[in-house]
Amino acid sequence: MMPVNRDTVSVSPEAFVREMLIGRLNAGLIAAGCDISFGDKGAGDMELVRRILSEQDGDFKRRVVEIDKVRYKDEVISSTLVRNAVAEGDMERAGAMLGRPYSISGKVVQGKRLGRTIDIPTANIIPDEDKLLPPYGVYHSRVHIGVSCLEGVTNIGVRPTVEDDDVLTSETHIPGFDGDLYGQDIEVELLRFIRPEMRFDSIDMLRQQMKADIRNCTI
Repeated sequence: MMPVNRDTVSVSPEAFVREMLIGRLNAGLIAAGCDISFGDKGAGDMELVRRILSEQDGDFKRRVVEIDKVRYKDEVISSTLVRNAVAEGDMERAGAMLGRPYSISGKVVQGKRLGRTIDIPTANIIPDEDKLLPPYGVYHSRVHIGVSCLEGVTNIGVRPTVEDDDVLTSETHIPGFDGDLYGQDIEVELLRFIRPEMRFDSIDMLRQQMKADIRNCTI
């Protein structure tokens, strides 16, 4: 790996190709996007790479592969488009552009165990502070536990019915699962937005809505 710092990004494009790609890595194949820019002031491009490689002598022929833009419904896929889809809660669109469902990973922590008292236990994880999250609400999800993959219902938010400290959590109910997940690492894939997070007047009303959410995710 080449470290990214002030010295390395200020290297001339020619020096980068000759000293890094050819000299240090002895690259046999160089693949990059059609709009690649590299080196000092981003002056390097694919034409420069091709020109320098064509000057190389010897029997070892280096190859250059130019990769086209990938599109989704006539839009060029970019990190900005993916972030916007996640921020809007459009998990189907985000997943289609990523080629996989958007997910949250973490270690299961112990909460107030309210879910068990209403027969709807949840596996709670605390997302990283810099993790991009969709809008607070309930999502149809898929949970990876080791080699197992199970359907789930995930609430992302601050649990306004039972909490008043604004601690952001991702809590997932896995229908039919009764194992102990505390301390285990899990990955929760968010497949589809179901409804926004809501405050209920009673725990019983919350339980009824959660059961409706489960039915909505398992139909």
